[in-house]
Amino acid sequence: MESNLKLILEEIQKSKDELGRRFDDHNDQWERRFAELELSRSARDAAVDKRLDSLELASADTAYTIGRRVTDLEAIRIDSLRDDRDDRVFALEVAATDLGTWRPEMEALVDDLRLEMQKLSQGRDSKEEVASQAGATSSFRSSASVEWSPKATPRTALPLPTPPPRVDKPVAKPAAVAPTAQSSASGALAAVKSYRRALGLCYKCNAKWTKDHRCAPEILHAVDALWESLDPDAVQAVEDSADQPTEQVFLAISKSAVSGVPAARTIRLLGSMSGIPVHILVDSGSSSSFICTTTAAKLHHSDPVAISGCVQVAGGGVLLSSLMLRQVPWTVGSCSFTTDFRVLPLGTFDAILGMDWLETYSPMQVHWALKWMAIPYAGTTQLLQGLLPEEPDQLLLHIDPTVPTSSSAQDLVSVPAPIQQIIEEFADLFQPPTSLPPSRQGEEFKTAFQTHLGQYEFRVMAFGLTGTPGTFQGAMNGTLAPGLRRFVLVFFDDILVYSPSFKAHVHHLRQVFQWLCASQWKLKLSKCTFAKESISYLGHIISSQGLSTDPAKVQAVLEWPTPSSVRELRGFLGLAGYYRKFVRHFSIIAKPLTDLLKKDQLFVWTSTHESAFSVLKQALCTAPVLALPDFTLPFHIETDASGTGIGAVLQQNGHPIAFISKGLSPRNQGLTVYEKEYLAILLAVEQWRHYLLQGEFFISH
Repeated sequence: MESNLKLILEEIQKSKDELGRRFDDHNDQWERRFAELELSRSARDAAVDKRLDSLELASADTAYTIGRRVTDLEAIRIDSLRDDRDDRVFALEVAATDLGTWRPEMEALVDDLRLEMQKLSQGRDSKEEVASQAGATSSFRSSASVEWSPKATPRTALPLPTPPPRVDKPVAKPAAVAPTAQSSASGALAAVKSYRRALGLCYKCNAKWTKDHRCAPEILHAVDALWESLDPDAVQAVEDSADQPTEQVFLAISKSAVSGVPAARTIRLLGSMSGIPVHILVDSGSSSSFICTTTAAKLHHSDPVAISGCVQVAGGGVLLSSLMLRQVPWTVGSCSFTTDFRVLPLGTFDAILGMDWLETYSPMQVHWALKWMAIPYAGTTQLLQGLLPEEPDQLLLHIDPTVPTSSSAQDLVSVPAPIQQIIEEFADLFQPPTSLPPSRQGEEFKTAFQTHLGQYEFRVMAFGLTGTPGTFQGAMNGTLAPGLRRFVLVFFDDILVYSPSFKAHVHHLRQVFQWLCASQWKLKLSKCTFAKESISYLGHIISSQGLSTDPAKVQAVLEWPTPSSVRELRGFLGLAGYYRKFVRHFSIIAKPLTDLLKKDQLFVWTSTHESAFSVLKQALCTAPVLALPDFTLPFHIETDASGTGIGAVLQQNGHPIAFISKGLSPRNQGLTVYEKEYLAILLAVEQWRHYLLQGEFFISH
């Protein structure tokens, strides 16, 4: 008994020792794991602190740079304002000195003008006209007496500060020698101009001057007579400068004038400029007249005017014009003209005559079809004949004879024997229809329409109805419902039967033919292909390797010319966007191009857009072959985020299934890196949730 007890105690002791040893081992493992976690946390904290320090340093440098720039801009603005104020003060001082010098002469001239107006008013016979003229004279007297009467107490403005001495603008001193009557009058007029220019007033009526300012008629009549008596040449110069039109900021030119493609309302003329033969286009779609840069360089014009402006090209695009050639002589036949031309880089024509030239010689007769125009010239009507469109010398008509052949016999040569037997078994399925298709849903009453002869209904589906595509697709889905998405797919009239083996494919094909025959559908054998390992379906190439792009569509993208308008750019992005799932970061690459499609964005093609255009073409050319999803394997999502966009890729076993990307708005670009990564995860999960709902999936970034 004691020996058994001793054995039991020994076993208990051994168990105790074993438990202690195991406890010590677990304790050591947990201590090592906690130490590793602590080291990892310390390293991560150090990395975060280092990154925060670098961000703070960069922010401080940026803030310092911005502060310096703001200080410099403020100094420049203050200096410019100070210079402007000094100039105006100096102009006021000079004008005040001149007015004080020539005031007696101006008073004498005004008194003479009063006497002349009184004499004119006394010669009128009508009492109403005399009263009206007397009212105008009294109005002029009252205004003149307030301004020029020597007895009135002159108004004094606040004293101006003494300006600092200026070397480049010395203060004008009155001449010691008394001027003559004409020179004193001209000097007085110049003083009035300087004074009113400094105050921003009109030269004639002393009102505030604006671009649309017009003087009152009664004041203008009196002041014009005064100015003509003082300096007729100066008055004419002022009127000429006032009548000059302001330059247009944006001009327009037609697309035909830039590209050289013939248009309906254009006429081509052959002429010369300074003995140089030129090709001229009369274009009613251009607002102004333009001359090619190379032609302008050959003319050696002596007085080019620097006038910058933007020329809007019809259909999109902007050209810059910085020079204008005034009064350029040119001839067409026996007629000579002089025209103002803006310089533009034209490719096909040497000069463009726009609406400004057409308005100058209006009214005119134009025959756009026969390309001639009759314009008024030197008191007569001159006929200008343009170049007629060139007609081809020879015409070739190619007739391709069509001989009815047995398409079924040709198409079945390469089809395996088992499938040929199925086609022969269901030969009625491939026969042309000889009657109307059967009624399928009993909804003919929805197409009813009323006439004078009664009410009618369509017995077959009509084209152009809103529900036609959905009804047709619903009928096809109902027919192929037993095998839909298991071994058959249908998109309208495109039926795709797929199988893992040839034996299963024969069985699936027989089932599909049976369902189509039961619903009385008809197939066209010449449009069917059988037993293919690779097939083109809806713009994609489906094979055992996966899903790839259609080479014909990719070639169309590669040969797409550089867009010259918003419409052409939208067409390119529409074709390229069909394969966006094949290109990593598609939206980020195409963001400069999509920005041009905005409503208020001006279409200006720059090097940035050309680079994005080329990179996008190259990305589509090197697009990978995407794997088909296998729902027995887990999916893996890899996300990425940058300063301008986010993206993700769905893959299995390291092979991509689809790509997705999205450009960030200016508001989201200011988010942190972690927030951008979260946006990428949300975008990917929302886009591919129909794949991810099947089971567990992995996310990495």
